[in-house]
Formats: sequence, C-alpha cells, structure tokens
Amino acid sequence: MDAAMAALLGAGVGALGTSAAATIAGFFAYRNIRLQAQNQALQARSQLRHEYLRDRRETRRIAYSEYIEQAQKIHGTINAESIGPGTHIAELPDQLGVLNRLRARVAVEGPADIGNAGEALYSTVQAWFVARVTESPDRDRLTQLGVAIGPATERFTAAARDALDDDGSIGAITGG
Repeated sequence: MDAAMAALLGAGVGALGTSAAATIAGFFAYRNIRLQAQNQALQARSQLRHEYLRDRRETRRIAYSEYIEQAQKIHGTINAESIGPGTHIAELPDQLGVLNRLRARVAVEGPADIGNAGEALYSTVQAWFVARVTESPDRDRLTQLGVAIGPATERFTAAARDALDDDGSIGAITGG
C-alpha cells in the first residue's frame, strides 16, 4: 500500500469517525432539548394551574364571605325578632331573597361539600321563617330552629375554609 492510499484511507476513517461523533452528539443534544421543552411545558402548566386556583379561590372567598355575612345578618334579625316579636319580621323576606341568590352563587362556585352546607344553612333559615309566619307559631319550635342557625352557619364556614384551603393536586397538573 502506498502513502497516497494510506492517506485516503486515514482521511476516510477520520471523516467517518467525525460524522459518527457528530451524529451521536446531535442525538443527545436533541434528546436534551426535548426534555427541556417537556420540563418547560410542565412548568408552564403548573404556573397556569396555580394562577387559575388563585383566581378561583378569590372568587370563592368572596362568595362564601357574602353568604356567611348574609346568614349572620338574618340570624341577628331572627334574634331581634325573638326579643320583640313582630318588629323585625318585615325585613326577613328581602334578606331571605338575598341569601337565596348568594346560595345559588355558592353552589356554582364551590365543590359539592360547600353547596350541601350552604343548602343546609338556607333550609334552616327558611324553616324558621315558615314556622314564624304560620297562623299560630310554636315558640319552642321557633327557638329550636333559631338556635340551629348558629351551628349551620359554623358548618358552612368550616366547609368554606376547607374548600379555600384545598390547593389542588399535583395530579391535576401532570394529568396523573
């Protein structure tokens, strides 16, 4: 074999080695870029989920707070009515209407647990009102229902707190 043939063979082997090295390097670079893109997409989904949950939590917080405030206002009216019967009953239909509108908002905004607690609170208040406007209201029944509004409000408040503390799950972000 002469020197020219050895040089050509050496150049061919060198070119083949360089080409193989470039192909391998390109494969690993592509793989790394793909992994980086997947990680960035996961981070973006995580960030969007966080922002969505923050916005949703704020909307829920407002709905729950307004519902609790209205229930407490009605409870105050009922307590005043028990002290001076007949003086505050005219305010209740409007207050119940507001509570009913807020109840619908709570049911839409929140999970089933909060909707159920809101419904139970509304039903307790409504039962008091129905018992009060009957021809001959039973004072013991009115007292029992009036007292039940406090614990119903507390159960709704606890359910609201739980719903607001729920930060979603990592499974919701990754799809797992």
